[in-house]
Amino acid sequence: MAKNKTFFSSFNHAARGFKDALKRERNLKFHVCIGDLICFFAAHYGIGRSEWAVLFVVIGFVIACELLNSGIEKAVDTATKELRADAMHAKDFAAAATLVSAAAALAVGVAIFADAGKIAAALIKIFTSPVSICVLAVLILIDLRILFINYRLKK
Repeated sequence: MAKNKTFFSSFNHAARGFKDALKRERNLKFHVCIGDLICFFAAHYGIGRSEWAVLFVVIGFVIACELLNSGIEKAVDTATKELRADAMHAKDFAAAATLVSAAAALAVGVAIFADAGKIAAALIKIFTSPVSICVLAVLILIDLRILFINYRLKK
């Protein structure tokens, strides 16, 4: 396989990789959907620029860890078909990285959204605004589409 010659070629390969992973990786779908719902809620909660920056970083970090975990799992599966302890450890370590990043993201979320009064106000703001309800409905439909991309009933 030839090395990418241009930035756009590299970008296209990365975009294709993300699209392919989003079709195939259940946990990535979950992280993307949770991330967009958190961002929707944050917009109504009224967080500041610094909190938005932290939120984007942790959401991106979780998604990046999940992509790396999936890539490592595929590489290990390609390298060996037999059950080997070192292959299992490599896959478990990669999965642990995603777990740690998700736990850190949860802690950040608790720190940012820890005000029960502001949570109630944000929910009231969302569910009393026809525009917000419509946006939420569209977002949920998009998320359902993401979650069920390539979904096949097992026979």
